[in-house]
Amino acid sequence: MSKKDITGDLLRLANGLKFVVLKQMLYKDINYFYVMRVTDNEQDIIEQYDILEEVIVNEKTLVRTTKDPELRLKLVEIFIKEIAKED
Repeated sequence: MSKKDITGDLLRLANGLKFVVLKQMLYKDINYFYVMRVTDNEQDIIEQYDILEEVIVNEKTLVRTTKDPELRLKLVEIFIKEIAKED
């Protein structure tokens, strides 16, 4: 998995939705991203947040929504603590 920090970068999901990376972290050897959705033209923010995870499929690095509810809750707690440290 890539450990390059992509905070501030734009990610596009397979369904075409675009997100800007607000925070990134490595948890149990998997990259996770706390993201905020942006409009198709990338000019405006949509008040929709998500947690994405990096996966390797057929030797390609992709991102997808983290589906496990318990894991999502744990990651949100960690992201909040990390963001609070920055203030």
